[in-house]
Amino acid sequence: GVIFRFLAQPLAIVGDGFVDGVEIEETRLLASDDDRARIEAVAGSRHTIPADIVILSFGFLASPPEWCARSAIETESNGRLRVGGDGRLPLQTAHPKVFAGGDNVRGADLVVRAVLDGREAARSILSQLNVVA
Repeated sequence: GVIFRFLAQPLAIVGDGFVDGVEIEETRLLASDDDRARIEAVAGSRHTIPADIVILSFGFLASPPEWCARSAIETESNGRLRVGGDGRLPLQTAHPKVFAGGDNVRGADLVVRAVLDGREAARSILSQLNVVA
């Protein structure tokens, strides 16, 4: 069967040519002064889980830095940065001189989409500066 291990940090895949297990260390979430959770390893929790196959999966949760709020940069309910709309240029935030793209806007996605967002943001910036793109 499948075992999901949340808040477990994989340290190594164990085996010689084939997977025998995964060495992990349990972690816990701690509050911090800036309202962003910190992860701390649980002392003495390192152990190996037997396995014959390993499937890696990552979860991403937007956590914009504090300066975004101080700069009046709006976020969606999921924490991603809000861009465009309301007469703004593509990828422009509520702050007229700040543009955003990639995972900060889309969530976890392919790097090629982040590259495309960078190019589109560059075109928007050139448009804002009245430079022909």
